[in-house]
Amino acid sequence: MSEDTTSHGKRAGFDRRHVLKGFAGAAAVASLSGKAFAQTATKESPDLAKAVADGKLPKLADRVSANPLVITVDKVGKYGGALRRGLRGSADHNGILRLVGNQGLVRWNLAFTEVLPNVAEKWTVNADSTEFVFSLRKGMKWSDGKPFTADDIVFSVEDCAKNSELYKSVPSPLVIGGKPGTVTKIDDSTVKFTFAGPYALFLEMMATPLGQHPTLFCKHYASQFHPKYNPQVADLFRRAGAIARQLATAGTTIEGFRVQRMAPEGPELIVGAVGDPAFGPLVACGAGGVTAELVGDIQVRLAPLGPREAGGMLRDLKTFPLLDGYRGRPRADLDSVRDLVMRVGALVAAHPAVAELDLSPVIATPEGALVVGGRVRVDAPGAAATFPSLSA
Repeated sequence: MSEDTTSHGKRAGFDRRHVLKGFAGAAAVASLSGKAFAQTATKESPDLAKAVADGKLPKLADRVSANPLVITVDKVGKYGGALRRGLRGSADHNGILRLVGNQGLVRWNLAFTEVLPNVAEKWTVNADSTEFVFSLRKGMKWSDGKPFTADDIVFSVEDCAKNSELYKSVPSPLVIGGKPGTVTKIDDSTVKFTFAGPYALFLEMMATPLGQHPTLFCKHYASQFHPKYNPQVADLFRRAGAIARQLATAGTTIEGFRVQRMAPEGPELIVGAVGDPAFGPLVACGAGGVTAELVGDIQVRLAPLGPREAGGMLRDLKTFPLLDGYRGRPRADLDSVRDLVMRVGALVAAHPAVAELDLSPVIATPEGALVVGGRVRVDAPGAAATFPSLSA
């Protein structure tokens, strides 16, 4: 794999290479415009291509930024499979960040001899290395499709990383001479980092996994949990504290709370399995919620199931039209529901000790099948079990 860069920005007064051999200033990535690049690219991940074909994802030309990062590879690897990685201890946590962490403003080249553009397409540094101005790639988006802008970087540093209620101390890559830097927005795609003293290795620090903080938090989502932007947060914390104290009085100690988004609306299903002493594991799928109480719409098959059998269970439900866009309703992702049924079947077939498994409700949405609740009972293989929630 090779990386193509065409030019390097300059530091006012002297070249950065004079500070430390091999360290580079800003580089503009050689690339076409976003639209032109996407039109010349004929391949993408099979999963992404399928999502485009199913109408769940915009076309490639509509997803890339105006000036996307281009990395030339010698060959395309195989999609799918298991990724295995060994860790020698807690000090190897940066290895995990390199694999699954967020993308930073800059990055190292493969030889670790030069800092290259990443989220920022270029930058400038003043003469004494106290000011760093980054130009972001225009058109970048978060995973939910909302724009990534300079506001996100300012929020991540000023409102989060420098917040003593969130961090015991400001992350060290943002501090020089005992004083944290300041981030200001110049425009939607330009930010400036200012430090009280010279910070010659700031770019090199930002290129490591430790430089994750400027791009770590999504303002339009995370700000709803920040007291500066949501005055109700303090009251929510007060209520959470009251709940924690009540549980502690009852003898239950909790370490914290996990905030989750509300589940979207959609047809509710029940997916489950039960071990039958005569037939072995049985998989059930049926209408959930109030519909289950009124109609008793359940389909049962022997485990494991293939795609045809699992799909047939769904189509044989009396309430299947509700999943298939009945009277203009959004059509559920039937492939995801079918995959969930197959996975449940594979699980109970491989593990006879699972006597009961109940996923309820399962909300079928256009974006996939969302399991909201579930329970499982493990017993000796072959033991009789009752499953009232799946009874017709």
